[in-house]
Amino acid sequence: MGYMKNYMSNLEIKEDLILMINNLKESDFNEILIDSFKESIYFTFTNKGHQLIKIIKSIPKVIKSTSEFLKSIKIEDIKKFKFKKLLYIPKNILSESKKIIQEKYTEFNNLTFKEKKGKIVNVLLFSLMTLITAGGVDLEGGVPDLDIKLFGIGGHRNIFFHSIIIGFILEFSLRFILKLVQKSKEYGYLPSNIFWKTIYNLSLREDVLVNGAWIGLSLHFFKDANIFGGRVKPYSGIRGKSMSFHKRLFATNGLIAGIFGIKKKDNN
Repeated sequence: MGYMKNYMSNLEIKEDLILMINNLKESDFNEILIDSFKESIYFTFTNKGHQLIKIIKSIPKVIKSTSEFLKSIKIEDIKKFKFKKLLYIPKNILSESKKIIQEKYTEFNNLTFKEKKGKIVNVLLFSLMTLITAGGVDLEGGVPDLDIKLFGIGGHRNIFFHSIIIGFILEFSLRFILKLVQKSKEYGYLPSNIFWKTIYNLSLREDVLVNGAWIGLSLHFFKDANIFGGRVKPYSGIRGKSMSFHKRLFATNGLIAGIFGIKKKDNN
């Protein structure tokens, strides 16, 4: 651990980034900038926005179906322990889940050894990025809680860091740096140390890292929402609102971040 800390402290990451940017042609720089912006903003909204709209539109239908199901349950049936109707939905969910798992297993089994290794690496990188962004298994720290370092404890749970705003900035930054590394490698300007070689290898799985980051943010926001708890530490700077307002705001950002974390492209 000490070796890694010393190694990282000896790296000149900022200087390397500036050097790579300065070595780019203006056209290449603009291309990376535009592509990073388009993929982090435009693609996210166009490919995920319709999913979000579909979910919102489906809420009344889900409520109606649930209501009709509950109305169909007779008190006499419950008293006589006739739970067939009650068990129908859980059984159906279990059956469908089993079918999906079997399909996924068959899919994986039909892959070549190289493809299997690629899938496993993707899962590991996705999980690692999720944990880093979320703040580890206890979901404390991570990207959202960087507001403490910038604004102090009084500025903790800042709306800028605890909403999808930070997600877009994080995605744009990740995509820009990874594309910059790819272009620098192409032109032979990539610094020849293990750190940047690792970053280049990671850049080949750009979407996996980005999606993992969104899911990490989602988990952190849901944890902060404390949905099943009585109280929640509110957003800093937002005063005069109820606990339920703050819960809903955290949870809404968690839901949207989760939707944005669903795989959206197959070209990387």
